[in-house]
Amino acid sequence: MCCTLATARLSNTILYAGEASRTEGTVHVLGYQNTVQDLSRIDRKARTPSKDWDYKKPFGSGGSGNAMILPFPAIPGSMGRENVLSTKQCPNILRDMAAALKPDPNTFFAGVRLSRSAVAKRVEIFEHDIYEIVLATNADLIPGVIHQVSENKRPPINTEVFNAYAELYRDWGMALCCFDNKDAKVAAPLLWWYLPMYPELLFAPGLDAHTGSAPDLGADVKVDHTVVVSSNRMHGGDQVHYTDLEMHGDTRSLLPSRIVGRRLNGTMQNGDFVCHLDDVDNGKFAPKRLLPPGVPRA
Repeated sequence: MCCTLATARLSNTILYAGEASRTEGTVHVLGYQNTVQDLSRIDRKARTPSKDWDYKKPFGSGGSGNAMILPFPAIPGSMGRENVLSTKQCPNILRDMAAALKPDPNTFFAGVRLSRSAVAKRVEIFEHDIYEIVLATNADLIPGVIHQVSENKRPPINTEVFNAYAELYRDWGMALCCFDNKDAKVAAPLLWWYLPMYPELLFAPGLDAHTGSAPDLGADVKVDHTVVVSSNRMHGGDQVHYTDLEMHGDTRSLLPSRIVGRRLNGTMQNGDFVCHLDDVDNGKFAPKRLLPPGVPRA
C-alpha cells in the first residue's frame, strides 16, 4: 500500500493514523509497517539493453536498491528527522493494534478532496531500521540528493514517479524509504508525528503502485492491509494491549489505548484513506477513499 520506485513485493501492511498531544500541541501520528521484498534486481537482469544503453549506468542513475514513497499532510516545512520516533524497543506496536481489532460490518468508503499550501524547502537523510530515509518538503527535491544514499540502498532516479508525486502532493512532506533486501523481511514500524495541515482529518497513505510506474489513479488495486485510527477523545473502540514492555517513554505517550479499524482484503479503487475526527471520537471507523489533492477537478 504505497508506491515503489522499482518492482517490489509488499504485503501484510499495517497503517495507523491517530491524534495525540505533545508540548508542541495537538499532533497527528502516522504508523506504517509491512513485509517488503525488493524484486528490482530480478527485473534488471531480465532487461534487454536499448539503443541508448549506457555502459556505465545501464539502468539509469542509481544504485542497486529500491524505495517506497510516503506523503504527509504536515504543515509546510515543519517535519525533520526529529519527527521519527524510535521503535527499536517496540517492534510489535502496530501488530498489537491490528490484533486488538474486532470486525466492523459498518465500514464504508467514499471520495473526498484536500487542498494545497505553500512551503519552505529542505531535505534530510538518515537511517531507520532496514531503511535509509530521504525526508523532503516536496517530491521534486529528492532526485537531487539520491546520490547521497548508500549505494546498496540507492534506488533508481525514477523521474515518472517523482514528477507524479510532486504534482499530486505538492508542498506535502515526503519520505522516501530506501531498502535493499532481496528476501522478504518484516520491517520495524515507521512511526512519525507531525503538525497537521488538516487537524480535523486523519490521513493514511494508500495510493498503490509496486511496479516502478506512477500510480494509476483510475485503477482497482489489490489490498492486503489493516487500517487503524484513534483520537484523544475517542469513546468505545477496541482496547490495545501492548506486548513490548520496554517501550521508550516518548513513543508510548503518542500511542493510543483504544482504537477502531479494519482488515482490508480484495480489490479497491486506488487512493488514500481519510477519517474525520468527529467519527473517530465516537468510536466509528468510516474511512473515505481519497484521490490526491493535485488531481485536476472535473
